[in-house]
Amino acid sequence: MTPPAVSVVIPVYNAAVFLRETVTGVVNQTFSDWELLLVDDGSQDGSYDIAREFEERHGARIRVLRHPDGKNHGQFDSRVLGVLNTRGSLIAFLDADDRWDTRYLEKRVSLWKKVAPSGVRMIFGPSLYSYDDPKENYAQGSPRNGPGLYLPPTLLMEFMERRYAITPCPSSMLVDKEAILKIQAFRSAATGCGMFEDQITTTFLVANYPVWFDNEVLTIYRQHSASACATAVGDRKLSDYEFTYLKWLIAYTPQFSDAVFVKIRERAFRDLYHCISRHVAYGPRRDPLSKRVSLMKQLKDQKKITPDFTSNLPKLSFICDMLLPVGTSYKMRRVFERSRQWLENRVGEKVSHAQ
Repeated sequence: MTPPAVSVVIPVYNAAVFLRETVTGVVNQTFSDWELLLVDDGSQDGSYDIAREFEERHGARIRVLRHPDGKNHGQFDSRVLGVLNTRGSLIAFLDADDRWDTRYLEKRVSLWKKVAPSGVRMIFGPSLYSYDDPKENYAQGSPRNGPGLYLPPTLLMEFMERRYAITPCPSSMLVDKEAILKIQAFRSAATGCGMFEDQITTTFLVANYPVWFDNEVLTIYRQHSASACATAVGDRKLSDYEFTYLKWLIAYTPQFSDAVFVKIRERAFRDLYHCISRHVAYGPRRDPLSKRVSLMKQLKDQKKITPDFTSNLPKLSFICDMLLPVGTSYKMRRVFERSRQWLENRVGEKVSHAQ
């Protein structure tokens, strides 16, 4: 049997409400040379049965997989399992609650053929953040240099500087199979990263390979109360997930000697500090002095785990948190970053209007 041009991988966990619409969106693509792998991740809401319905209806084009133990392993492991069972040379990820424009595969595969000679291993684009109230919808931002080729690790620092606002959603990524298979090495690291497990994938790709940004919005990224991001925010685990990711990033970057990676590592240490101070600031109610003592203790504990943490401590932020309420430095930084982002967006709008 001739392998398909594209293998679509959808990790499925308790997505019965959206799954039919998502899979139907793949079936209705104008580009037809695809296969679809639905990886059930221990669903308990009937998602598996829905996936099997599509498998029975479409034969070999759609396959349903499960982890050997039938348990929940997370999206990272589920994507890896799916990729390991694909037959195509290109991998298109799609979350079970997201949707594609009907020409998504047609346009991205066509673009891939054009830019492949430049060594590109991933194409991604902005997603439309879709809410129940359409008035709240907005399109994800773009890298500062707009559409085109980005050599490693150009985008990684920008992802961090802009607080991951332009990091691609998995559903907007078309990836070379050979490259994406290498993320298997980080399966244990992804455990405990929660929604930041996607950052490990994108970090690896933009740190090691040329990638292409296409500014056409072809992915609908659904925002709802049961999503991984909303759940993390509701459970106040977002900072913990970022903390785990940053520790992985700090351990991963020393293998690169490029000066840009030195800056990325410095940024990661700074972000790690702010995760700790934010955790203390929003933790159990204590008096200001107790919070400072708690911050000092956690910084000391972190030094034991990461010996060079102290030498990379953002001193101004630390002094600010010692003199003012703990967490003030983070709040000030967020105001600065949001102001800069607003200014960049305004400048971008003026440039686009001028063109």
